[in-house]
Amino acid sequence: MDIQNLILKKIKKNKRVRVADIVKATGFSRAYINRFFQELREKGEVALIGKANKACYVLARSKAVFQAKNS
Repeated sequence: MDIQNLILKKIKKNKRVRVADIVKATGFSRAYINRFFQELREKGEVALIGKANKACYVLARSKAVFQAKNS
């Protein structure tokens, strides 16, 4: 299973995704899934919006980030 592709696919479908969504879909731990989100952030493919339990990820296009911050 390619976790990064799963994350990107869910973001494209739902516009945003939380770590808990991927944990639920895969059954892996939060720490393991967070590694994939961190890699995607370092590549510049996703952006983190919010903190702690309100955090979600969106595609790193400026328009998507702007909309997520204002919603």
